[in-house]
This record gives sequence, structure tokens and C-alpha cells, in this order.
Amino acid sequence: MKTRITKLLFSLAAAVPPPVKVVIPEANKEQAVLTLFTQIINFMLVLGAGLAVIAFIVGGIQYILGASGYVGERGTDRASIGRKTMTYAVIGIFFLVFAYVIARYVSNSAVT
Repeated sequence: MKTRITKLLFSLAAAVPPPVKVVIPEANKEQAVLTLFTQIINFMLVLGAGLAVIAFIVGGIQYILGASGYVGERGTDRASIGRKTMTYAVIGIFFLVFAYVIARYVSNSAVT
């Protein structure tokens, strides 16, 4: 059993490529920094959108459970909590869309 685990670990280690050192020419450093910031902002926007969708789904589940008469801790109404969660998730998605538009405008204006 121990040899199987060792072989598995070595095969996984062999499959991982070694880190690559990226050399940026002097002329393209500004473009590389702009590209890096754009990639970071895009990643954060995608992450935020995913979290907003998850929040919307959780709010929908809370709303459904509240509509069925389920009362949560301390007598809170699950339907109103779910409705608020869904509302905040939609507001968050709108803010993410506006942030995406602003980020695209800034990155396009920085290129020119």
C-alpha cells in the first residue's frame, strides 16, 4: 500500500510542469503591468459574480423554505430573509456589471 501511494505521488509530481521564469523585455513592461492588472481585476469580477450567484441561490432556498412556513432561529421569517438576500445579490450583480464597464473603459483608454 505504501509503495502504491509513493508511486502515485511521484507520478503526480512528474505531471506538474516546473515553474517557468518569465522575462519581460524593457519595452513591454508597461503593457505587461497593464495586462497583469487587467487579469487581476477580471479574476476578482468573476469571483464576485460567482459569489453573487451563490448568494442568490441561497436566498432562493431561504425564500422557498420560508414560503413553506418554516420559521428559523429566534422566530425570524425565512421568506423575508431570503427575499432580502436575493435583493442584495441582484444589487451586487449590478455593481459588478458597472465595475466591469469601468474596468474595460480604463484599460482601453490606458492602451491608447
